[in-house]
Amino acid sequence: MPTSSFQLYQNLDDLKAAIDRKEVTYPFVQKSREAGYDGKGVVVIKDAGMIEQCLAGGCVIEPLVPIDKEIAVVVARNSIEPLVPIDKEIAVVVARNSDGDCRSFEPVEMQFHPTANLVELLFCPAALTPKQASEVTQLARKVIETYQLCGLLAVEFFLTKNGEWLINEVAPRPHNSGHHTIDSCVTSQFQQHLRAILNWPLGDTTERQPAAMINLLGADGHTGPVA
Repeated sequence: MPTSSFQLYQNLDDLKAAIDRKEVTYPFVQKSREAGYDGKGVVVIKDAGMIEQCLAGGCVIEPLVPIDKEIAVVVARNSIEPLVPIDKEIAVVVARNSDGDCRSFEPVEMQFHPTANLVELLFCPAALTPKQASEVTQLARKVIETYQLCGLLAVEFFLTKNGEWLINEVAPRPHNSGHHTIDSCVTSQFQQHLRAILNWPLGDTTERQPAAMINLLGADGHTGPVA
């Protein structure tokens, strides 16, 4: 299934050496492979002045474990990806029950905060041609069928400027790209998730009316109660 290309690096020195060898060029995207979600761990590195933001990890405090044996596994902490020439960001929420029945909601189009990498606005139906809508819906169904997942899966895509679909993220749960279904669809994503995990017949996902969602993020640096 199509994704953007990526490379894995253990530490900043290895990444800097790859940049010196021209294996990695600016701008590129760093994505954390641990504890990343909704923009956390995603940084667009535009030039050498931002390089120290790469491969930065927090400190984790854990209780002392009684050890019988120690096994070492080498895992790269972060992945480095080229900056994709994005035309649109599209999401499809799809459900599957244990009988293998699948049903998807209409594709939605998303607009993201340029630095927080959080969705600020989505609208449905997305501004796609019928052919594009069919392609991305079938690809989302292929993803959930490949995982053999029962329940709800949100699949986020990049549509590149040359018309290529790339899978950017999957989320096996009710998702912010499906919250609008509470008011706009015959069956909401929450009802559909329960139907899928209980192996009930999946609900009608017909869109009763167009919908939009605004994600209120708050002012930068704000702390304390919501006013």
